[in-house]
Amino acid sequence: MRTNIDIDDQLLEEAFPVSQVRSKKDLIHDALKEYILLPESCTNHLLRLEAP
Repeated sequence: MRTNIDIDDQLLEEAFPVSQVRSKKDLIHDALKEYILLPESCTNHLLRLEAP
């Protein structure tokens, strides 16, 4: 599914050095995969956090 989203440039700058990927698309895919693998207790906590 093609989607346009506005991603914080600072987050991208911080994420690329700790990942093995070169593209934004691959970075987002990896992040989503990791999010899905988190225990439910962690994802519930993350959902309660407010965005900056």
